[in-house]
Amino acid sequence: MQNLPQAVLIATLTALLGASAIAARPPRGALPDSFMLYFCAPGVDPGEPGDDQGPPRQVRRRFTELTGCNVGEFAIAWGDTEREEPGDGPSRYDFSRVRPPKHVLQQEHIICHLIHFGNRWAGKFRFTDVSRYNELLRRWASATSLTYSPTRTLSGWCGRSR
Repeated sequence: MQNLPQAVLIATLTALLGASAIAARPPRGALPDSFMLYFCAPGVDPGEPGDDQGPPRQVRRRFTELTGCNVGEFAIAWGDTEREEPGDGPSRYDFSRVRPPKHVLQQEHIICHLIHFGNRWAGKFRFTDVSRYNELLRRWASATSLTYSPTRTLSGWCGRSR
């Protein structure tokens, strides 16, 4: 009688998904090579600026360790890496301060968020000269993806400044 809720759940899932979907799942412990387990939690510590307040960073990190999550993430902000408007000349990027935390680099999969909001000089013409804004954003995103490649060393990310 104690297994009744589990039996009801299995019967409901079987009815909704079909018996083949439940039978086809991999056995426990067997996961495809590309399997990614990600803990999605708000990203800023209590008291830090941001609209996605969450548990303190050390709690999020410990939860990731305990659950077996194998995905780490970090962000690169346009306004932090291209501080001056390039005018008609080439863009100048400085990625020297981009340093993902060591625990992120130890994950099997790494997600890099490219943050384009908050670029003060580009924000001035974001809606008035959309084609220029989009072209500069495209160049920055391209430079970002070409500049950084993950390594599994303690030195973290290898990059070059432009």
